[in-house]
Amino acid sequence: MVLPLADQLLLDELRRESLAVLERVLGLEREVALLDTPRHRNLGDSLIWAGTLAHLTELGHQVVHHSDLGRFHDDDVRGLPGTAAIVLSGGGNLGDRYQAEEDFRRHIVTSVRGRDIVVFPQTMHYGSTAEEARACADYSGNDRLTILLRDHASLERAREVMPAVATAFCPDAGLNAPVGPIGPSPGGRVAVIARHDGETAPADRGHPAGDWSFTRSNSAQWAVVLTAGRIHRRLPGPLRRPWAGVSRAANARLLSLNMEAASQQYRGARAVATNRLHGHILACLLGMPHYVADNSYGKVSRVFRDYSGRFSTAHLVGSLDEAISSAAAVTA
Repeated sequence: MVLPLADQLLLDELRRESLAVLERVLGLEREVALLDTPRHRNLGDSLIWAGTLAHLTELGHQVVHHSDLGRFHDDDVRGLPGTAAIVLSGGGNLGDRYQAEEDFRRHIVTSVRGRDIVVFPQTMHYGSTAEEARACADYSGNDRLTILLRDHASLERAREVMPAVATAFCPDAGLNAPVGPIGPSPGGRVAVIARHDGETAPADRGHPAGDWSFTRSNSAQWAVVLTAGRIHRRLPGPLRRPWAGVSRAANARLLSLNMEAASQQYRGARAVATNRLHGHILACLLGMPHYVADNSYGKVSRVFRDYSGRFSTAHLVGSLDEAISSAAAVTA
């Protein structure tokens, strides 16, 4: 199965646009440290991370260090090569909704000096103007920081409230994730990916549909591989560095397990219904007809209207119920 020609051309265009921006802000063939590695079962974050790794590989960058929030130590950054840049994960946590990720990013920005720091493509959304002002003060204090925004509304807001910070538009990194199209399955089921958290739109709250799911085998392997990370977190500095290779291999396996689960959830479906941004992005990459509803503050529709809605398989609807009913009417 291959993507429709127009969709493949669009995907190639978006990937080239991303690479051009990243080459401008990071250069070519340099050492980088990746921070805020996702070690959880939100498959959208894994899609972003897989795309991030692919981008860096294409630009010839060497990853010399990586860590997630739970395994980060300040002395790891102090031990980096002098010219190494820091890359912070993209996603939808540039704001006050996901405080752990926001606090970590601001800690890096305010504590690290003399290094290029690049925040990969984010949606920016602060519910509190006071918190937004405090965050912007932190970000504006580092003249080596570049923040990439994955939708134009976020870019405009960032430029308005922190004009001293270098910013640029860059499509979502998940679009560069190495997944191949599988296409719809005639007579297959409807795959439903429904979020159930603070980002859920009012119309979709309490919906009985399930979220990302995992086979027993996948879940069992995940639990085993996590052990390496738990050991790494508890080791003292002299022992932590030799263990870093094991921890890195464990992270790679966790990413692989999540990517396998994501594709598996769509395999055998004739269409997809979702209110998750990366439920939508993954369906675009897989060539699956799909219907996507917005989240609570317009994150999905911003990206959809800027570029992802140009995929022929993508349709924006008003609610998850409408997405499910529309997907059910699809015959592959």
